[in-house]
Amino acid sequence: MKSVKWILALSLVFVFTAQIFAVEDCSSCPNVKAGGCGMTTEVASKEIVNIVTLPGYGKKVIIDKNTFFTYSFTDKVKMGANTLKINISSNDKKPDTSYQVLVSYDMPSMKGMHAQNNVPMQLNKKGSYLLPLNFVMPGEWQVELQFMLDKKTISKGSFKLKI
Repeated sequence: MKSVKWILALSLVFVFTAQIFAVEDCSSCPNVKAGGCGMTTEVASKEIVNIVTLPGYGKKVIIDKNTFFTYSFTDKVKMGANTLKINISSNDKKPDTSYQVLVSYDMPSMKGMHAQNNVPMQLNKKGSYLLPLNFVMPGEWQVELQFMLDKKTISKGSFKLKI
């Protein structure tokens, strides 16, 4: 009798787990491969944007088919306050100030200890996006940039630097 109860209990757990992770037909999802994407309906409904590793300072990085950006620091990077600068331009090299840029940064070796998450960059009069980043100790830091347009994430990128 005891083993029947265990089998029944395990069966119920399996049924409820299967319902929680039920997969819906997501044929309209752009990430679907032949035969379905295998995501749960909750995950499939969320926006998926890959984080790309960014090239070095001053190099052109594509945001979308019409827009690119470059990034750099205004001075040599050191411990303490450093100003990150991003210039977003259309393909005809005119400044594009329609984006919201959010910055997150932390030390990968001490995840969460010095984290700053989703801090919005500010536009200056020249159309550059600026944000002071405070590197509080020496070591490797990772900076993640998120480019948003009309409250949707268009692109994400990250780079690492050593202080």
